[in-house]
Amino acid sequence: MLKGKDYSQVIRKMGISIKDYGKDFPRFFTKLPEKDRQTLINRGLVLFDNGVAFPTWTVSLKYYWKQVFPANSTISIRHTYEPHKGYDVFSQNRNKYLKDACVTDEIAQWLHSSPPYIKIRYVKYILLTANNWKQPIKDFHLVVEEPSLQNNPEGWRISVCFDHELAKTSNNRFETFIKNYIPKKNLAVYLFYR
Repeated sequence: MLKGKDYSQVIRKMGISIKDYGKDFPRFFTKLPEKDRQTLINRGLVLFDNGVAFPTWTVSLKYYWKQVFPANSTISIRHTYEPHKGYDVFSQNRNKYLKDACVTDEIAQWLHSSPPYIKIRYVKYILLTANNWKQPIKDFHLVVEEPSLQNNPEGWRISVCFDHELAKTSNNRFETFIKNYIPKKNLAVYLFYR
């Protein structure tokens, strides 16, 4: 999706993987025919800067299933999700992330002092739909862990958009446990790295 329009057919026709969010896209882009490269650039599906191309589209996954609720009985349902990571690389749109990613002043300063390109990993999760349930979320446990610093000696900067405080429980782990939780906003976790 880009600005509310579905471009999946255009992207698939070029052999670009939507499932992995264009993960190896910069390398793949150079192998595309010139006509396809120009189509992506002209439609705004690619940010082309200093000879490097980055996808600008977003991928949204929705899951649906049928559920039978037998009459006059109680049914228990448990949901477990493995989040899909989004990623981005930005140079020109830093202010967008300063606003959207709930960054602290310290992270904002780090972003402004960074080289032209910053890499971003993020996970967004819709929590507000839980407010349609009959009762609050009985036990809500959120854990955010920084990736290993082995591949990134400069470290990561983590920003969490959430309606509760997270406690640092170890060197690279933040968490919170909430009883009878009624979400006031959706959850987003951003990891910035150079």
